[in-house]
Amino acid sequence: MTIGNNYSQNRFQQFNPPLSRNGNAFSQPLNAFDTNASPFGTIGQDFFQQTGNPSYNSSPYSSSNDAQPAQNPGILEQCSLALEQLRGSFTQLLSGLGVAYPELQQTQNRGASRTTVILDNGTTPIAENPDTGETVTHGELVEAAFHNALEENGIEGIESEFVQINDAEPEHVENAAEYVDFLLNEPVQSRTEAIRSLVDRGDVGVVNISSGTSVAKVARQISSQIDRQAETGNYGLEEEFQELLQVTGDRNSREFQQALFDYIQSRTASGGFQQTMADYNNVVNYANASDVALVVTAGNEQAQIDALNTQGLSIDDESGLNFLANNPDVFVAGATDDQGTSTYEDDEAAVYSSRGGTIDFAANGTNAVTVNGITQSGTSFTAPEGAAAITVLKQLHPDWSNERIHQELQSGTLTVDNPNIDAEVEGAGTLNWQAVLAS
Repeated sequence: MTIGNNYSQNRFQQFNPPLSRNGNAFSQPLNAFDTNASPFGTIGQDFFQQTGNPSYNSSPYSSSNDAQPAQNPGILEQCSLALEQLRGSFTQLLSGLGVAYPELQQTQNRGASRTTVILDNGTTPIAENPDTGETVTHGELVEAAFHNALEENGIEGIESEFVQINDAEPEHVENAAEYVDFLLNEPVQSRTEAIRSLVDRGDVGVVNISSGTSVAKVARQISSQIDRQAETGNYGLEEEFQELLQVTGDRNSREFQQALFDYIQSRTASGGFQQTMADYNNVVNYANASDVALVVTAGNEQAQIDALNTQGLSIDDESGLNFLANNPDVFVAGATDDQGTSTYEDDEAAVYSSRGGTIDFAANGTNAVTVNGITQSGTSFTAPEGAAAITVLKQLHPDWSNERIHQELQSGTLTVDNPNIDAEVEGAGTLNWQAVLAS
């Protein structure tokens, strides 16, 4: 990783000379990655291979190296070989005892040598440029947001790997109760399985998850599916829900929408969903025990909730919070609306950003990323900025645990608190790259 002197150029004066830590300017890359990946990564690419940070067991005489000493070595070479073997044995002994031998400790601090994974289900085009006909996927936008955050802050040498989640589709959508349970459980289950697989790899340090689900999102999906069926003259699902919810109004009525939200909320208390969340919480603990940071979005459902409540409904704000964000040990990103000035003080809460007490930080999510001339907004693009910052922190501070990074965020040392934005949107504040790089 190389840190230049042009970071946060839209928000802060540039440091001159370049950022230094412990009084010394960074004069060479820190744990640079060498990959054959494109700037935004590739699907199914090989694991990243670290360069520039050789193993402490890389001596030609090390027992872990296939190289053999020259034939008939002299007395000095024999002594060197013996010392190397002794050092290796001593290091292994200390490792077994949990003793932090200095060189061993550096080898074990692998936070700076592991890759960041963009875990996403977005491989289908979601928008098209009307002028060029080019399209863009959700995954491409998320990866762009990650790399833009690094580039804008003068950071080079960090790549990401894209890993696709294949969200399943229900076999049928004519049974209302089963459809609700499917929409609630499947997204959490698929991400739980994917996270566990990534942790098991052993080379992953940060996982960005810019998709998930919530009560409000499930309600929106159901309403959209009913509309799609209505376009074909099939009202089976709407009739199923009317019977299930014991309402007579169509899906646009206040009665239907309130009953739908209430029913979905009630299903989150079922044993099946509780087990799904228990499995997810277990894998979060597993990730933290392996020092893998999970960064998730808050969600984009607040505007929907506000619109329904202005019609006389009573929908709780946290109905829009991503279920993956309900664990305090993950990093949760909200979204602000950058007003385009040089300070954070006049930024506003993004109207779509879901709210909740577990949000850790926010970043600009409005018109946040452009790919192929297509600009998009959402917390999907603030989470990867957080993932980029956490990746940098893990490189600057290989000894920092996820808990320590959480503490630094919650203390406000890495964020700027905007008094105009509620903590349920921005957590401790808007991510402050100057503070991240100066930490």
